[in-house]
Amino acid sequence: MTTNLIPASRVALTDPRTELPQREWYLFWYNQALLTADRQVQITALEGQITALGSRTTVLEADVAALEGQVTALGSRTTVLEADVAALEARVTTLENGIVALEARVTTLENEIVALKAELQALLVPFSDGFSYGFAS
Repeated sequence: MTTNLIPASRVALTDPRTELPQREWYLFWYNQALLTADRQVQITALEGQITALGSRTTVLEADVAALEGQVTALGSRTTVLEADVAALEARVTTLENGIVALEARVTTLENEIVALKAELQALLVPFSDGFSYGFAS
C-alpha cells in the first residue's frame, strides 16, 4: 500500500516502544522516495532527449547556414545571368534591326533590278527572227 497523504497529526512520528518511525510515516516516506526516484528517471530521460535535440538543432543550424550560403551564391549568379540575358536580348534586337534593314535593302535592290531589266529591254533591237541581238542606235 502506497500513500501520498501526510499522516494525520495524531500519528506520532516514532513508536514510543521501539523508537522507530511509525508505519504510516514510514510508508509516506517510502512512497515519496519511490516517486522521487521515478521522477529522477523521467528527468534523466528528458535530459537525454534534450541533449539529442540540442545536437540535432546544431546540425540543422549548420544545414540552414549552408543553404543560406547557397542561396546567396545563387542570388549572385542570378544577377550575372540576368545581365547576360539583358546583353543577349540587346544583341537579338540589334540583329533583328539588321535583318529589317537587310530586307529593306533587298527590296530596294529587287526594284532596281526590275528597273534595269526594263531599261535593258528598251535598249534591245528586235530582229525579224523574233530575237533581240543588239542595241538600238
